[in-house]
Amino acid sequence: MAGEILVAKVSASVIHGGRTIILTAGKTTVRAGHALLTGREHMFMPLHVDYDVEDAGEPGDDSGGEPEGAMAQTMRASVAPDDTEAAPEDAESEPEQAPEPEPEPAPRPDAKAVRAWAAENGVDVPARGKIPDSVYEQYQAAQD
Repeated sequence: MAGEILVAKVSASVIHGGRTIILTAGKTTVRAGHALLTGREHMFMPLHVDYDVEDAGEPGDDSGGEPEGAMAQTMRASVAPDDTEAAPEDAESEPEQAPEPEPEPAPRPDAKAVRAWAAENGVDVPARGKIPDSVYEQYQAAQD
């Protein structure tokens, strides 16, 4: 049949078109006639899918057309919310709020102002480069 889909029977690594292709048994599929099959037909088999379709009733039927059985239960379970984690209906719940962001540290004072203050107050500070944290702390304390 044209367009038939084949599935890998074995897991293997094959070279096709200069590329390594990983075949996984029962998962890798290819259409009949694809170049990957050339010389590898023995590694594939036709893919057959069988579905059990249960009678859901006729339209206009008093049953409401609600499907029943294992498949219907699976469908409902995948669509319906999980009641085991739901809060009781009478319980008042507050919406979750995002945590407060950490306050940003106050910007450091201008280095020029700190150096001028240090010179006026006899605090040793290098004329260039990084000002030690201890000098910034002394400056802040003097400002408060």
